[in-house]
Amino acid sequence: MWARITTYRDKNYIFPIYFLPFKQVDKKKQAQGSQTALAVNEPNDPLSIPPEVLEKLTTGKVIEPIQIRSGIELKEDRILADRTGYISKQKDGRYTFSFDALGRNIDKTFITLLPCKALEIAIAEQKDEPETIRFKAAGIVTEYQGNFYLLLQRTSRVYSNGNLPK
Repeated sequence: MWARITTYRDKNYIFPIYFLPFKQVDKKKQAQGSQTALAVNEPNDPLSIPPEVLEKLTTGKVIEPIQIRSGIELKEDRILADRTGYISKQKDGRYTFSFDALGRNIDKTFITLLPCKALEIAIAEQKDEPETIRFKAAGIVTEYQGNFYLLLQRTSRVYSNGNLPK
C-alpha cells in the first residue's frame, strides 16, 4: 500500500493512495509451471540462505496488480494547483475550501478539506486575522461516495495591493 501520512492537531492520519492486492498461489500449479528450480543452499555455495528466510521466500503469497472484482472502475485523483479561495468552517465542524470568483458571477462551489498539516497552518494564520484571508491552495482532489475532498499540500496567503475592491 502507498499512502500519504500527515498530522493534524497532534493526531496522525494515513490517506491511502494506491494498493496491490494479495493473491494466494496454488502450489501444485506453481510446481508444474516452473520446470527449472533454482539451486539454493548447495554444498559448495559461497553464500547460504538461512532456513527461516528461505521459508519466507516460498510462502506462496504473490502480489499481482489485479482488480479485486470485475467491474470496479478506478477513478483517478485530480490536482488542484494554485487556485485562490477561502477556507471556512462549517456548522458541523468540517473545513471547506471555496473558490474565489474574483468578482465574476460564478457559482460558489466548495470542496471539503481533509485534516492535514497544511490545513492546520492555514487555520492558525486565519485565526490571527480579523477578516477572512484569501489563500492560494494546491493539493490532491479525490472523490468518495459522490463527494469531493481536498488533501492540501500547500497553502499561501494572497495579498491584495489595494488595486482591486474586496
